[in-house]
Amino acid sequence: MGWRSRHFLLDVRTAKEFADGHIPGAVNIPLDELRGRLNELPARPMMAYCQVGLRGYLATRILLQKGFAATNLAGGYKNFQLYGMPSPATNAKELTH
Repeated sequence: MGWRSRHFLLDVRTAKEFADGHIPGAVNIPLDELRGRLNELPARPMMAYCQVGLRGYLATRILLQKGFAATNLAGGYKNFQLYGMPSPATNAKELTH
């Protein structure tokens, strides 16, 4: 089983940003809606991302505070477009919380 299949990819950008392009397999829950939609999230490790990293970081903080195993994709979707998906070791510290 590959790393991407074990992790839930959470896109916290707006619906329009998501429609304009996203990481395959990601689910879109905009940051402004996240707290009210936590019940939609699976109980498995997840990686949150936005366009460049700030909203993904904020989403990760919310998720960690609520007991989820979560990490932020540093550099966001723009980084993914340039370099592809990172190794899980990139953010392993946060995944253990």
